[in-house]
Amino acid sequence: MPQVVQPVTAAKVKSLRKTAGTHNVGGVPGLLLQVTPSGAASWILRATIHGKVRMMGLGSYSKITLTKARELARAAHAVIADGGDPVEQRRAEKRKAASDRDRAITFSAAAKRYHRDIKAKELRNDKSRDGWLRLVMRHAFPVMGDLPVGEIERRHVLKVVEPLWPRPVGQYVRSSVEAVLDWSAVRGYRSGDNPARWSTLKYGLSKPSKSHKVRHYAALPWQEVPSFLADLHKVGTVAAKALEFTILTAVRSGEARQATWDEIDLDAGLWSIVAEHTKRLKQHQVPLSKPAIVLLQTMPHREGLLFPGGKRRVRELYDYELALLKLGRKTTVHGFRSSFKDWARSLGTRFTDEASELALAHVSSDATRAAYARDELLPERTRLMADWADFLESGRSRVATVTKIDKKRG
Repeated sequence: MPQVVQPVTAAKVKSLRKTAGTHNVGGVPGLLLQVTPSGAASWILRATIHGKVRMMGLGSYSKITLTKARELARAAHAVIADGGDPVEQRRAEKRKAASDRDRAITFSAAAKRYHRDIKAKELRNDKSRDGWLRLVMRHAFPVMGDLPVGEIERRHVLKVVEPLWPRPVGQYVRSSVEAVLDWSAVRGYRSGDNPARWSTLKYGLSKPSKSHKVRHYAALPWQEVPSFLADLHKVGTVAAKALEFTILTAVRSGEARQATWDEIDLDAGLWSIVAEHTKRLKQHQVPLSKPAIVLLQTMPHREGLLFPGGKRRVRELYDYELALLKLGRKTTVHGFRSSFKDWARSLGTRFTDEASELALAHVSSDATRAAYARDELLPERTRLMADWADFLESGRSRVATVTKIDKKRG
């Protein structure tokens, strides 16, 4: 038991602050004022807990009065007398308070943190990154944005998802909410099952594959692409050239929009798309045909983006700007990839199916095909893209003629 000393006054304590060290202030056994060499002072309780001498901090002198310090010390002695440990009790209280604060994090705050720490690093460009957060904010925040993530239940998720179901946007929002809640669970902000998980919701929502008809991208018949390209070539704008280059190379529009001169080797006739610009997040090499190289040589700048948007060479040209150049045809930018694939099939056995699949950067699920295509079949793909370019160029030189039928010969 600590020695009992006569209690000192508040004025005496004030004078003790001038001397560094540990001072017994009395009134309660073991109550001390600790003063550091720098002059900082705090209250300490020295007590024997379960046979061991422990030092327990009671707070800063500037925030805790002498009277309050004695009350805290007496309360700690009461816990010890009942067989408890006031030090562990204090730690448990702090852990609970921290847990309660964590669980109070709202869905909107959790979604923004998940987007900043995880999703923004996974998505390939600013458009995708901003789009993810905008979609969640638009559809999920009005229903559950202000709710603590620990209190979100299945009924909240259904209220968000059901008006959108079974459209793709509903499926995307559901998976996004699921991801935010999973992230929250990993961070310790919620516990229990994830109410947005499909294994739970599938009994309350129709199966998307059976209730929603998949719409494919509109595409021109491959026989009509040369005449389209001939009309497109006459437009002459940066957007028109970007679309023409996209068709010549059969790439995704985002890959062409984000292409930079650093990726281009005109001498070798090769475009090496960096991984972060591709759907598979894997570098993709594209052989450049002569028309594609000639098109690039018409660009006024050889730095930054191949096809810059507006007056700035650093701003990316967006899809809708390309789509405006459809020249009245019922097609989409992405649809030209389907046209290319159909054209390649029309050639029979002239080129392997692997070559056209690699040209489109499609993922092969067949291990044998994947091993066969390990070298990316660049020589064959170079010939393939040259033939595709020759086919497309035929639309410029082709002259429509009508042959009159000689009735006498008929």
